[in-house]
Amino acid sequence: MGIETVKILGVEDWFIYLLITLIGVALCFAGKSIVKALVSFASGLLLGVFLYVLIAGGTDSAALGFVAALIGFLIGLAIGYFLFRVAISVIVGVLIGNYIATYLKMYYPEVFTKLGAEYSSIVLALIFIVIIYLIFNVILSIVTVILGAALVYTGLSAFIASSEVVLLITGLIAIAGLVVQLSRRKKRRRSEEK
Repeated sequence: MGIETVKILGVEDWFIYLLITLIGVALCFAGKSIVKALVSFASGLLLGVFLYVLIAGGTDSAALGFVAALIGFLIGLAIGYFLFRVAISVIVGVLIGNYIATYLKMYYPEVFTKLGAEYSSIVLALIFIVIIYLIFNVILSIVTVILGAALVYTGLSAFIASSEVVLLITGLIAIAGLVVQLSRRKKRRRSEEK
């Protein structure tokens, strides 16, 4: 399998595959930081747009709306950056807790009633919120490395005919990326302890 001469939106395929490979490598080595930055930017953008619409529409002043949008963007950026881990932990913890409570209620009603039907969902959600909060960085690192490795494999498959070689290169990049992401976490923890 080689690179085809088909153009995608006026761009040669080799450039697209190179870009996919580079994005995959970036996700393998810095995926956690990239996701955090994207979520922070999206939070800032959403709050900025919301405040712009609210202020500009209420006062009929575009200038005041832009000032509100800028302030909202900066506040949203900070909220997204500092509360990212908490927000994801709460969302996923509640989903898992409710799923398990529903499962217990449907298939093991006797266990569910002993736990207390009204409190079991809340207790399970709190337990999973804490667990996910504690292992969040490891999970996010693993997920971004898997996503990055899939992109690297896709991109390299266009350049290298042997799927075994592509798989080997992708595996080495994924392992190195995971080691880098997890070792960064340990270094940060050590520097905070000092």
